[in-house]
Amino acid sequence: MMIFFSFLIHKYLISNNLLKIIANATSLYNKFPEFTEYSPNTTT
Repeated sequence: MMIFFSFLIHKYLISNNLLKIIANATSLYNKFPEFTEYSPNTTT
């Protein structure tokens, strides 16, 4: 059971880090709008 819980916590931490990275990337794109012109798929 402990392995299963640690696996869930590990996946949760990874997803949180990915969300933070995505948020940082979108904020960087908002700061530098000239980059968004070159990126093919920008989600509003």
